[in-house]
Amino acid sequence: MDDDMMFLFWRWRTVEALKKIGSKLGKQWDFTVDPCSGTSGWVDHTTDEDSMRAANVTCGNCNATYCHITSIILKRQNLTGSLPDELANLTSLQSIILTRNYLGGTIPVAWKSLPLITLSLQGNRISGSIPEELGNITTLNELVLDDNLLQGSIPSSIGKLRNLERLLLTANNLTGGLPKTLGNLKNLTQFRLDSNPISGKIPSFIVNWSKIQLLVLRNLSISGELPDYIGGMAYLKFFDISYNSFNGSNAPPDCHRGSNLNVVSSYSSTNDNKFAPCLRRNNPCPGIAKYYNLFINCGGPAWTIGEDEYQGNTDTEGPSYYNSYNDKWAYSSTGSFVHNDNEPFLATNVSVLNMSNPELYMTARLSPLSLKYYGLCLQNGNYTGKKVLRDFNIEKEAKGTGQAIVKSFTANVSDNTLEIHFQWAGKGTNVIPETNVYGPLVSAISVTPDFTPIIYDSLSNRKERKLSTGAILGLQGVELLTGYFTLRQIKAATRNFDAANKLGEEDTWPLICNARLLDGQSHVYSFGVVMLEIASGLSNTHLYKTSDDFIYLLDWILLKRQNLTGSLPDELANLTSLQSIDLTHNYLGGTIPVAWTSLPLITLSLLGNRISGSIPEELGNITTLNVLVLEDNLLQGSIPSGLGKLRNLEQLLLSANNLTGGLPKTLGNLKNLTHFEGNRLERK
Repeated sequence: MDDDMMFLFWRWRTVEALKKIGSKLGKQWDFTVDPCSGTSGWVDHTTDEDSMRAANVTCGNCNATYCHITSIILKRQNLTGSLPDELANLTSLQSIILTRNYLGGTIPVAWKSLPLITLSLQGNRISGSIPEELGNITTLNELVLDDNLLQGSIPSSIGKLRNLERLLLTANNLTGGLPKTLGNLKNLTQFRLDSNPISGKIPSFIVNWSKIQLLVLRNLSISGELPDYIGGMAYLKFFDISYNSFNGSNAPPDCHRGSNLNVVSSYSSTNDNKFAPCLRRNNPCPGIAKYYNLFINCGGPAWTIGEDEYQGNTDTEGPSYYNSYNDKWAYSSTGSFVHNDNEPFLATNVSVLNMSNPELYMTARLSPLSLKYYGLCLQNGNYTGKKVLRDFNIEKEAKGTGQAIVKSFTANVSDNTLEIHFQWAGKGTNVIPETNVYGPLVSAISVTPDFTPIIYDSLSNRKERKLSTGAILGLQGVELLTGYFTLRQIKAATRNFDAANKLGEEDTWPLICNARLLDGQSHVYSFGVVMLEIASGLSNTHLYKTSDDFIYLLDWILLKRQNLTGSLPDELANLTSLQSIDLTHNYLGGTIPVAWTSLPLITLSLLGNRISGSIPEELGNITTLNVLVLEDNLLQGSIPSGLGKLRNLEQLLLSANNLTGGLPKTLGNLKNLTHFEGNRLERK
């Protein structure tokens, strides 16, 4: 066979394989162009393989006649298919990177024959078990399977991957223990297994991982003793074993302030005083529970406002950090920012704040993953708290007034410890508008009792107070800009919310008011949702219930990942002040109710459900809409031209449906649009 014939045969075989691969993945490639041409459609020249979103097919291993496909990178392409066996036909493939899509099915055993160096399936819906046969890919350097639906045990054959440097298995349903064969992975630098129901003890073979730099075993079911050899691992930069059930006599003396070891709440015993309180679940009080209030200026210096003395909180250490300032309070910070290990953990405002008590809003503490504040040795009893809803859109905040809603709830402290947990749930982007603008952020915390406390020693001030505190859960974007100040609305509530105590002046900053004082004339203004978690060992799901007296003021509905299986109710149209409906990632079916088109909605998100039928033409009547997210459903038909009337629309996400036809010309009216994701539409 001459060279021309060999080339034609190679090209035919490669194209046939790619057609099957594209069909199964849900990726449309242009086969009128040579896959190895490096032209548009096969290579996105605006990104590289390190970008958060990329679509590149690259070739290498060339000879005088032709080249081979060596890498397929499809990041954040909204792919909804399954993993194709046919990738095994690309026999020179070294990299498969399909991160952050919606791919399902199992990992194909056929891939075992490939000379892979990198295999990354992070953030999909891959199910089944990890194939034993992956151990045959001895060339593997990176195996990234975190944030999927994998189950079963970790196969012992993974121990044959002696070149492996990164093994990331976080956030699956893996069970059992760690196989002894993993001790063979002497080149391992990163190992993450957190958030899996893994049990057993920390195995002794980890001492063989002499090059390990990142070791995360957080929130598992690990027991036994903490190995002595951990302290001698020379390259270890970050070791997290928090929230486990260790025991034994070799516990660290404290929580290693500012060290690379996170052991907060890692020991199961709550009564054995030989362990430091921070090591034990719930940070138990070692002495008399004499405190009944707490004031913290998060990220800022100590400050006195009236009779309240706010404690300073200016530490800059991270990423694994625990500090108990005294026997009254402590805090812990966990996580590293994705794109910068040196990112500061404090934020500072540089604009002038024309408001009362601006000192609490000049600084804030932030964390990339988890931020917890602990009220220690608090007297047991009921505390009244507030749940705050707030606008996080900087552009909209600059245009006008944003009023906060504060709804009451109660938390019972029964073990003398109050835990206030701020957590980024890992959803959304961490690169928009810039890198590392995500995670919890808080300016101030105030904790006061809803009962008459017992006064100890010099604490003679017997007053009934209220609790007002804030926690940001699932925050997707924060940016501090000159002239604006974002997310500074977490403030001390004082004297039963007297009218004189308000957060801000004039029409720039939100007002904190008691829910019972709201009436039909109140203007409720909310785009995002700040959710508060006050953890005292009790379920707080009741916090999100609203009494019938105030239901007419409801302006948001947030029910994410609640396993809801019903249909979309027409009756939501009766909540005439409703501005935000977010029902993402449930199992809701039926069609989008036309009745909703009378609502003053700003956000409508039905992402990741089973909504069918067509997109109602009448949605174009909701001219207040800023965000419309309908992706990953079963919608069909064409995109209605009525959407062109949504001139305030900034995000229109329709991917992963069965929409057909072309884009209506009226969409050209959407001049404020910043994000658009379509479907398999006709090319015109």
